[in-house]
Amino acid sequence: GEPDSQPEPMVYRYNEAVNNTIPKGRKSWFQVFTFILISLSMYSANPVIMGISFLQKEPAKLECVFGSDQETKWGPDSEIKISLEIEDYIQPRREQALGDWKACTKHDVCFAGIKPSFVRADPSDVEFLENWVPKLNLFCEKKDRLGQLGSAFFAGILIGMMMLPQLADSYGRKIIFNLAVFVSIGAQVGLILSVTLNKSSVFMFFLGICFPGKNVVGLNYLLEFIPEKK
Repeated sequence: GEPDSQPEPMVYRYNEAVNNTIPKGRKSWFQVFTFILISLSMYSANPVIMGISFLQKEPAKLECVFGSDQETKWGPDSEIKISLEIEDYIQPRREQALGDWKACTKHDVCFAGIKPSFVRADPSDVEFLENWVPKLNLFCEKKDRLGQLGSAFFAGILIGMMMLPQLADSYGRKIIFNLAVFVSIGAQVGLILSVTLNKSSVFMFFLGICFPGKNVVGLNYLLEFIPEKK
């Protein structure tokens, strides 16, 4: 008679299903693609988190114009923000009309009795970065206000750690990981579009909430795609 052959099972255990995605004698591109995709999603916000000190770096050298007819009250509530735009310090558009640019300090800009009318980064300062300082008008903000961005991020991590791992155990890692990734993308887009410190702090808070969902839940989700070694 014909030798007995066991029928192919209709239901696999998870590890068996993962092992079956690996062709015999060849590399599994499914695992490679999944590893790269999830890893990129986990660390997508790292440029913001790791680079926050550069995003808040103030220009070391300033130039000011004093004695203009257009005297401006400087500070966080001023109508005209400190001009540190790239085009302003490479090709000053009003240099001839305003007069000579002279070296000045942060004290002259933020705290002196007679404040300058216009301020720019020194064109010779090679370390100047076009970052959140001009965008969010942080130059004259207090130190505790500058720390608001980092504090909001870590507050979000604390709340996320209390919620997301437990939700992942209840509803599955896939849905929590995907939700954290999409919310994180939205928060990063919000940071790009935001022009105020308070709004940016809210987006940093949501970025912090998503951190455990991507890096804690996401890591365990990634391990599920790695087959057991026989």
